[in-house]
Amino acid sequence: MKTLQQKPFDRAKKYYTSLKEQRFEEDCEDKIHNLSTIEFEQILSYKYLLLKNSSKLRTLDSNDYYWKELGIPKKLIRNGIFLETGMVISWIGSQRKPKKILEIGTRTGGSLIALLSVYKPEDKVEIEEILSFDLWREYISTTWVSSLLTKLLRKDSNINISMRYTRLINKILQNKAVKKVKKNLALFGINIDKIKFISGDSKKTVPDYFKMNPNKKFDYILVDGAHDELTAFIDLENIVNHTTENGIIVFDDIGPESYKLIGVWNKFKAKHIGEFDFFEIHHRKGIAWAVKK
Repeated sequence: MKTLQQKPFDRAKKYYTSLKEQRFEEDCEDKIHNLSTIEFEQILSYKYLLLKNSSKLRTLDSNDYYWKELGIPKKLIRNGIFLETGMVISWIGSQRKPKKILEIGTRTGGSLIALLSVYKPEDKVEIEEILSFDLWREYISTTWVSSLLTKLLRKDSNINISMRYTRLINKILQNKAVKKVKKNLALFGINIDKIKFISGDSKKTVPDYFKMNPNKKFDYILVDGAHDELTAFIDLENIVNHTTENGIIVFDDIGPESYKLIGVWNKFKAKHIGEFDFFEIHHRKGIAWAVKK
């Protein structure tokens, strides 16, 4: 049983532990990245590929707020640096050319395009498998419906109305969303024959898949699905044992201008510190990745 003297001490300890964690997260954000100068410069060099790709996608998908956002790149510059998630993914693709690819959160295919648009034709032939897990609930947020509501309500970016109002038509949305992804990939000459789309809540679909395929491992895994902290951490844990040696796990939205999932990443990092080498960029939306030892 704790004494009356211990209780204030415990409260103080809890407070200072929390404060220490908060300062650690703030320190991480201040450092911007933990890469070599050469690696960071290589990533920055993919700016023009991202802008070129987004320009093509805007012509096909003019209501998607992210492609619209990239149409005015100067608005995305922070401290003199333009750096977006797609640039990091393209750099990873150019360095690694993964053959077994898994995504949790494909949305409209932008991350796959960033990864695979750096492949040469002979590299694309070597791809063995691509798995895409998604709820497809953001589909309407990339259509004229969301654009219209955004204008009427005078918002800065498209309103994500999908999760709240579209549960009754999920199957229709899933079909339309997958069709949109295929159309976007085709624009870049990416063969969709090796892609398998699995619709549903990743907290269920991912472990169900690995129950049926317990020995499957992937050399590239993107975790960019639901952005609540619990689901994001569960998604990471569900794939951690299915990463090949020297395989990579990419985790998006750790930064202050996105979903601020740095706490989830730090928790994952602390749990698996001896299994992976960890890298982070704390800039705008923020992105992190881990390479299996």
